[in-house]
Amino acid sequence: MATVQGDNEITVRTSVDNVTGMVSVVKVYTGVSVPSYVKNLNGTVSADMMSIDMTWETPDAETRGGYVDPATTTYYFALYDPETRDYTFTLAGTGINSATYHLPDGMPQDLYTVGLVAENVAGRSSRLMRMDAILGPAHQLPLSEDFESLGFTFNPWVNYTNDGPAVTWTMLPLQDIATEWAGLTSVALVGYLRSENTEGEGTLGMPRFSPKGNNVVTVNVKYWAG
Repeated sequence: MATVQGDNEITVRTSVDNVTGMVSVVKVYTGVSVPSYVKNLNGTVSADMMSIDMTWETPDAETRGGYVDPATTTYYFALYDPETRDYTFTLAGTGINSATYHLPDGMPQDLYTVGLVAENVAGRSSRLMRMDAILGPAHQLPLSEDFESLGFTFNPWVNYTNDGPAVTWTMLPLQDIATEWAGLTSVALVGYLRSENTEGEGTLGMPRFSPKGNNVVTVNVKYWAG
């Protein structure tokens, strides 16, 4: 018996000569099920940081025993907007397991959250897999960051996780850090450990910049320790 995608109601009635039996009705779901999350999502950022090459495996069905057809499953890229706390979706393709996400024109260099979600005729998955990546055009030299506004002029600065106690980062005038720096109003980027920790290691990633067009590139860092 042919059925359609989704819920089907099948009616059966038996008869012998002029005698007709009672009607039996059964409801069955046939076709593909709503896909779950994509499996084994991986991404590689391009050298110019303007795109991500993604690979993944076809998801299972959200419901146990359901079926997802790889050839008819469509995928959408999802870019998270922290201001609206929502995602913008763009088509990646149908029946594929790899695609390249391109950062929209005009967007600055930053740490972006990019995801992937699956969809078919039964519906869109309620679970989105995502990753964080630094994307956007490289900053051009010369570049100067003094933190005087108690904020960053160039982004992103990324606090990478290390083994052991984590280092916390903030911005403070030097005179607010130590008595021996009284009168120094210059603002510093400060890394510190919480009081219960005596040792730790911190790794802070700087914004990416391009050395193109410069014969000599020098990085000057002014620091205080104590």
